[in-house]
Amino acid sequence: FALSRDYGVQSVSAPSDLEEVAVPSPSSTTVSTLTTLRASEPSEPDPLDWTNDLIDVAITAEGFLFVAAPGGIAWRGAGGDWVLVDLEELPAGMGVDGFVPGRTVSQIAAGPDGSLWVAGYATSHADDEEFGGEIDGWFGGRFQEWVARYHCPVCDEWTVWTSDETPVLGGGIGRLAVSSEGIVYASVGEDTLVVFDGQTWESLVAPIPTDSGGGVPYPWSGSLAVGTDGVVWAGTNYHGWGVVAFDGTGATRYTTEDGLPQGYIHEVAAGGDGTIWATSDGAGVASFDGTTWTTHTTFDGLLSHDAQIAAGADGTVWAVHGEIPP
Repeated sequence: FALSRDYGVQSVSAPSDLEEVAVPSPSSTTVSTLTTLRASEPSEPDPLDWTNDLIDVAITAEGFLFVAAPGGIAWRGAGGDWVLVDLEELPAGMGVDGFVPGRTVSQIAAGPDGSLWVAGYATSHADDEEFGGEIDGWFGGRFQEWVARYHCPVCDEWTVWTSDETPVLGGGIGRLAVSSEGIVYASVGEDTLVVFDGQTWESLVAPIPTDSGGGVPYPWSGSLAVGTDGVVWAGTNYHGWGVVAFDGTGATRYTTEDGLPQGYIHEVAAGGDGTIWATSDGAGVASFDGTTWTTHTTFDGLLSHDAQIAAGADGTVWAVHGEIPP
């Protein structure tokens, strides 16, 4: 698992006034209180050392920290131990030719009720008609996408929606985000935002700004987050387009001219205090207080400038690093 050895997790207690957190000079001291967790030492086996690279992180309303890899999900209990989530109820096929697994987790997002939402896909060989799905022309096998709700770590129950049963989920689920009211958003394909209101999944037409050359940045295929005010935020890495905010009627774009450290944004997250966080491609983490974007780097205590990030309801921010520089 990607949290082992050279990998780490940090929790950052968000400052009361984000405008006071500026990028300090190399001689400055760290502003934020920061905690670093390592999953294991090289000489110490760890239950997370069992699958592929870390892909996502989320914090539930109860404060449970979840991390996900393509092969599984784990959460950190109150005692500090990592617990693996049972995924047996999620769709899985036989895989394809030994190089495409039968089940792959792609995204996770926390709901306001303590639930965890998970997106992924299942594959099987082309002759497995019972599996369902559609035959993919790229690898020649059957492909089925799914979104699932993990109700809580204690009850260990799942509710699952598949692209066979819910066609609007087909076409490539990019990212998930859940609002404070429990509305679930999923980016599907290159330009579709799908919304679950608790009863049904529907496609939402979101206005997408075009660049000066007439090209479309497809922001909804990037990362997603929903602010406390219901605004949907999308991080894009299409031609350095930065961050796009959709308030239900119109879209607003933020770039380096507005204070982002870089236009290539890998992930956005929304804190319970209303702060929006964005991770860049090696240029640090940015936070937005509604007016100003502020950049946070290793000078502020980050282990590296590349991170996955999740923001808790209490304002605590978790930064998960794929590799810690020496």
